[in-house]
Amino acid sequence: MKIVILRHENKKSVDQTKGCGCLYLSLEYKKKIIEFLIEKLHPEFIYIFGSYARGEAREDSDIDLAVYVGEYIGSYELFVLGNELSFDLGKDVQIIDLKSASAVFAAQIVGNGQVLYCRDDFVRANYEIRIFKDYAKLNEERKVILDAIERDGKVYE
Repeated sequence: MKIVILRHENKKSVDQTKGCGCLYLSLEYKKKIIEFLIEKLHPEFIYIFGSYARGEAREDSDIDLAVYVGEYIGSYELFVLGNELSFDLGKDVQIIDLKSASAVFAAQIVGNGQVLYCRDDFVRANYEIRIFKDYAKLNEERKVILDAIERDGKVYE
C-alpha cells in the first residue's frame, strides 16, 4: 500500500484529540481514511481535494474525497460510507466516484487535488490522461458556442 503524505510546513493539523487546528489532515486521519476506504471499496486510488488539499481548511470544513473503484458504486452507498467515515473522524466527509463525475469536475479534482492513496500508478496515470483528454475535447467542442456568446453577448438568438 502506498500512502502519499501531504506537506505540513509547520502548520496545525486535524487531530482527533484537539479538533481542527486547520489546514492539513494529520497522518493519523489519513491512515484512517485510507484503511476505511480500502476495507469498504478496494479503490485503485484516492484523491483528497477541496480546502484540505489546498491548505485552506477551517474548523467547519468538510473532507472531500474522490475514489476510483473497479465496479459501479451508487451515490447512496457513497453517502452512507461518507456518513460512517464522518462518524469515525468527527468531521463531515463527502466521497465522490470519479467514474461518475463529469469531465470538468474530474479534471478539477485530478488537477488540484492530492493523491492520498494509489494501488497502481499505471491505472491512475491512464485515468488522468484520459480525463484531461476528455476535458480538452469538451473545451474544443464548446469553443464555438463560447465564441458566439462572447461575440453576440447572448446565449440564444
